[in-house]
Amino acid sequence: MNRDQKIVYLIPGSGGAFYCENCLRDRPLVRALRNAGAQVMIVPLYMPLFNDGERLEGEELLVCGAVSMSLRSKIPWLRRHAPFISRILDTHPFLKIAAHLSASTRSRGLEKMTLQMMSGSLLMQQEEKEHFHGLLDNYSPDTILLSNALLIGLGSDLVKRYPAARLVCFLQDEHTWLDSMRAPWRHTAWELLKSQSRMVDLFLPVSNYYRDYMLNRLPLAQEKLPVLYPAIDVPACPVTATVTSDAPVIGYLSRICEDGAPHKLVEAWLTLKKRYKNLRLRIGGGYNGDDRPYVLRLRRILAPHITTGEVELYPNITSSQRDSFFEGMTLLCVPQKEPTAFGYYLLEAMARGIPVVEPDIGAFSEIIGDTDRSGLLYTPQNVSALTDALDTLLGDPAYAQKLSEAARKRAGTNFSHNTAAEKLLTLVKPLHNKRRRVLEINDLHRSFKNRDGLVLADVLKGVSFKIDEGECVALCGPSGSGKTTLLMLCALLDRPDNGSVTFLRDDTAAWTAEQCDRFRATELGIVFQEHLLLPQLTLMENVLLPAMAPDMKKPDAQQKERAHELIDEVGLSARITHYPGELSTGERQRTAVARALINRPKLILADEPTGSLDSDNSITVLNLLKKLAKEHKSSLLMVTHEKEMASLMDRTIELLDGRIR
Repeated sequence: MNRDQKIVYLIPGSGGAFYCENCLRDRPLVRALRNAGAQVMIVPLYMPLFNDGERLEGEELLVCGAVSMSLRSKIPWLRRHAPFISRILDTHPFLKIAAHLSASTRSRGLEKMTLQMMSGSLLMQQEEKEHFHGLLDNYSPDTILLSNALLIGLGSDLVKRYPAARLVCFLQDEHTWLDSMRAPWRHTAWELLKSQSRMVDLFLPVSNYYRDYMLNRLPLAQEKLPVLYPAIDVPACPVTATVTSDAPVIGYLSRICEDGAPHKLVEAWLTLKKRYKNLRLRIGGGYNGDDRPYVLRLRRILAPHITTGEVELYPNITSSQRDSFFEGMTLLCVPQKEPTAFGYYLLEAMARGIPVVEPDIGAFSEIIGDTDRSGLLYTPQNVSALTDALDTLLGDPAYAQKLSEAARKRAGTNFSHNTAAEKLLTLVKPLHNKRRRVLEINDLHRSFKNRDGLVLADVLKGVSFKIDEGECVALCGPSGSGKTTLLMLCALLDRPDNGSVTFLRDDTAAWTAEQCDRFRATELGIVFQEHLLLPQLTLMENVLLPAMAPDMKKPDAQQKERAHELIDEVGLSARITHYPGELSTGERQRTAVARALINRPKLILADEPTGSLDSDNSITVLNLLKKLAKEHKSSLLMVTHEKEMASLMDRTIELLDGRIR
């Protein structure tokens, strides 16, 4: 039943350098979605995925490798030259080295690149961009799924390219990256996320805790944030817990870093060793370059115990090592310093019947549960409380066995990957039956005054209306009713005295002149009463002209291909090299229609587009404009004074004396 759902899943990989919860969450979800019948194309960004276990189809499609992207951010000439350098730097050996050396879980020093990433400008070379878009064009996604909100800029750009697609985004600990940015970039990043979040159809926080946290940081409605827990394939995880043993094992599995606080667990373990003589400690999860000094200090402390075999280190756990890491484990504990959105390592333990001990912060209480508890909570940042909680389980095997059984059951009931996949598909499906709000005009007032401030004309007096995706609306009214003024405000060529113009849920009042220019260049198509074609350009060149407007670059191969398709759709393929002077009036206006659609605009504004045509050509051009707007999922607002033309639209807004009648 889900085979009609085509999902593109954008995932920033970790390169396998450390314990990456996002990668571990995403991989089983992709498998489960495919098993449920959905088509899923995965696109790894920056780094390969966590190279762990059976490879997923699509893992090799790395886009915008981290090494070359970082260099292009710092060395501008690389953005335009030497694509072969990028291909070399983005091979797995280079990326694997970079993953281990980089401080890739902290944003300090990477603020500029983060903002570029969040705004959608990933510094892709033209060759990369064409390849990336080519993959997606052939696939035609209806859902674009983001692994985290730092990819929101790329996601926003993609839904502009694929208007029928819906944008869905996981939320998991993005605040840790954003809050570690230096001022003023930190504030800019949060404001950018707030602005871009309006483009997202659905956010998927990974816990109730993180949903509530992000509701306090972003201007979102709670119904837009249904919780979707990360999940695990419980049957694939053999029961490995050993709660009754003469040599109990305390485990730690997460990134080995100061925030994970394994040093606190070491302190508690050293205390408990005095009571439990054969008590062992097992630490795993990997680390990156930023963590190296901390890991070296921890190794020095543990060196004597590593030598005796009391402490085992798994610096980077592969799939083949996973079961041996958990084998015989009595309990798992990650004494996290700060609240966290989830904790996938807890699922890995619970699925194997291993009870957990965690600080009572963040989402841990949700994961561990209440009535079907799978572990113990203790007072955070308190080593004595941690030691007591560990002692409770180590000293009471019967209680530990009870929690062990509850842990396995809870993992299968609450965190099944099949259940998560079905819930995701259920949440996404209704989005495609709901049209996106493209334009919302609210209580617009506009008057014109003389130099002394006296009102010469009170043109608009509280105009409000809405236009949804794919909707074709006629704006009618007698001369002087305010139609042209209203159209100028919708195109952001003028500003209202009061009221708001909201485009795709984004209030344009705060937009800069540059943002308004980009809106007109990329999101807006305009068809004038007169065609306004440039006489010195051919039909093809006139159609391609808006494609050059955003950055004044030459049109790429895909833009040229789209121009050919549009020209064919308006029936002018045989006239492609002709100049405007060689075309009839109707042909010139059809060319103007193709030109308005070249950038896949969300909104088309048409100002009396048939005013210079005879009756037959008027109906032909208007039907063509409406047909193409529908097919390309563009909304159309057309000014006309002809009732016959207005009757061909979905509905009519009538303006009289500055008000909607």
